Amino acid sequence: MECYNLFSALYGVLFKENSDAAFSNYRLWESVGFIVTFSYQSYLCIPTKIYVLVTVLTLGIIGYFIVEYQEWKKRRMLSS
Repeated sequence: MECYNLFSALYGVLFKENSDAAFSNYRLWESVGFIVTFSYQSYLCIPTKIYVLVTVLTLGIIGYFIVEYQEWKKRRMLSS
């Protein structure tokens, strides 16, 4: 449940002016992820599922750092 709070805070900070659309978009993609995972659960073996999860996790971490860098750069330009 703490992970949900972290994402809620991140969406609240990134999309201050349009938070309703941001939260609904987050919920949409969360649901799509659940559906895709449920769909392939009986077709893939455990090691393949782990590779998929590690790949998605790595892409998510990279995406998070890209967003943090862009926000840092934007704040730096605004303070100059």
